[in-house]
Amino acid sequence: MSYDIQETIYDFASLHEKYKDIFDSPTESEMGLSKEFCNNIIKDNLNYNVNDNFADQCAKGIIYVNALTEKPTSVDVTTECKYLSYRLYDEVNNHKNGDNTTLKLYNALFSGYDVYSDRNICNIFTDYINDDIYQKIEKLIELYTNFKRFQTSQKTSSDYCSYAQKCSNSHEILIMKFCLDENNSFCEELEKFKEKYDSGVKSVNCPNIPKSLTSIKRYNIGAITSITISLILVIPFATFFLLKFTPFGSWLHPIIKKKKKEWKNLNKGVEIFLDDSEGENSNRKDSIYHISYII
Repeated sequence: MSYDIQETIYDFASLHEKYKDIFDSPTESEMGLSKEFCNNIIKDNLNYNVNDNFADQCAKGIIYVNALTEKPTSVDVTTECKYLSYRLYDEVNNHKNGDNTTLKLYNALFSGYDVYSDRNICNIFTDYINDDIYQKIEKLIELYTNFKRFQTSQKTSSDYCSYAQKCSNSHEILIMKFCLDENNSFCEELEKFKEKYDSGVKSVNCPNIPKSLTSIKRYNIGAITSITISLILVIPFATFFLLKFTPFGSWLHPIIKKKKKEWKNLNKGVEIFLDDSEGENSNRKDSIYHISYII
């Protein structure tokens, strides 16, 4: 099975709550052996102690991976693996202790999961996440969380419209910060959120709440227009510089002079041809008049 990770790098954010519930579902008794295995991973790879809650999260990750391995090989578990990658990064990020600790502990957990799991089902996602991606995922999760609260709140609640306003404000900030000059997978996910928001608030009666969020397409068109205008302004100056101050000018000048001479000769030939044609037409008219006179 092939995975196109970069193309859909943020797509699990809209399903974050679903995967979170699955990840957090194991009970203390269900984590027994898995937790012991995690304690060994931590002990073998780190030279400091972490709290017991981290071992619990590690054990939940093992159970989560095992559940994925029980699915048929034909089932695509890409999104679930990306959530696992995010969740482990989030957990180690909350327990880091000095430089490079997050990456070291994160890699140690994935290595341990490879040993524990028969199919190594999520091992290709070890390099899936970094701090920049992690921060953007957090922003997307915040967007979807507020939107879910908006959808599930009572319409008479004072928070109902405020959640929609938070979505609108956050989305606009992210568009302005990350999507003015380029179109990437993060911006595409913001566009997907816009579609869900626009559909969700279409019939909502909230004052000052926009019915439609800003589209990344608007800024893409703006960027293209800016580039076009810039090229129009730059090309004349660049041409002048090339002709005036580089060998390109001395090479091109004779060619231009030759072409001008050719065009001049061509125009002169056309003028002579036109003059001859007019003379012939005039003679032809005189002949017609003469014939008419004789008749």
